[in-house]
Amino acid sequence: MELQPGREAVVRVAVATLWTSPEAVRPVDRPALAARADIPAWISGMDSDQQVGDCVLSQLLLGERVLVTELRPDGWAHVIAVEQPAAKLDPRGYPGWLPADQLVPA
Repeated sequence: MELQPGREAVVRVAVATLWTSPEAVRPVDRPALAARADIPAWISGMDSDQQVGDCVLSQLLLGERVLVTELRPDGWAHVIAVEQPAAKLDPRGYPGWLPADQLVPA
C-alpha cells in the first residue's frame, strides 16, 4: 500500500521533524531528513545560532498518526499531525511538511 492524499499514515522513525516547508530545510538539517533520521547527529552538527529558527514547527514520535493532505514528486508530504491540536491553524491538528520516507500507510 502507498501513501495517498486524504488517507492516514503513521510515523515510522523515532523522531520526525515537522517543517514549515521543504524549501525551509538547510544543508545542516540533512541528518533529520533521512529514512532513518539521526536526531543526535543533527543537533550536534548545529551551532547555537542554527538551533534557533522558524523552519521547524514540531516533532512527531514513532507511531504518531498523521493525515496526508498532499504528496510532492520530490518526496515531501504535507500532513496534519492529528494527535497535536492546533485549532487556530487547522481544526484537525498541526499542519506541516515531512519527508514521505518517514511515513508508512496506516
